[in-house]
Amino acid sequence: MIEAILHPSNSKEQMNIEQKVVGIIAEREGCIFSKATNINGVKYEFDFYNEQKKIIGEVYAGIDNLSPGSKRKVITDCFKLIAAEKNLGMKCDKRIVFIDKEIKKCFEGNSWFANAIRLFDINLIFEEVNSDDLIQLRESRKGQQTGNIKK
Repeated sequence: MIEAILHPSNSKEQMNIEQKVVGIIAEREGCIFSKATNINGVKYEFDFYNEQKKIIGEVYAGIDNLSPGSKRKVITDCFKLIAAEKNLGMKCDKRIVFIDKEIKKCFEGNSWFANAIRLFDINLIFEEVNSDDLIQLRESRKGQQTGNIKK
């Protein structure tokens, strides 16, 4: 059996929380989400996608602070949702889901990217997760490395 080697900044706990959040949304929406799709020859991978309900979205499971790299990740996810909607040729419910209210607020102010999020009708949503999951996520972050990793 071969064990996968994880990048030092990888967080299994973060991925688990993202999956739980997608499960909550799927139950609320009464649908099943897929992750990957091919739209007009372009491959996309989302945290959740349902063509019938026209829902596409990403979950940002970061907590407590927002690094410049994490901010770029969310902005990149927004751009991906916009491109997918254009390639689909139909209006979609584009969602970025946060588990930290304070981080969500960083994308709601008067910055250019907050303005772009509003202009392109991207819904910023807060989804509460249980305190045990938050504790595990904080613990796992202590052992993570971020930035450029040297081999």
